Amino acid sequence: MLETEHPSVDRRYATSREVVADAFGAGGPHLFVATGRYVPDALAGGPLTAALDAPL
Repeated sequence: MLETEHPSVDRRYATSREVVADAFGAGGPHLFVATGRYVPDALAGGPLTAALDAPL
């Protein structure tokens, strides 16, 4: 089994903000928020955010 390391919660959220700012600039008409506590949060929202070209 492949072992992975997970970033700390504080760094994971900072990285997310940096990625969204780089990909979407100053903003847009839609923004979706997942708690980040559970992987399914973001997986469930992925198709909708992709269809609307919006950050999650």
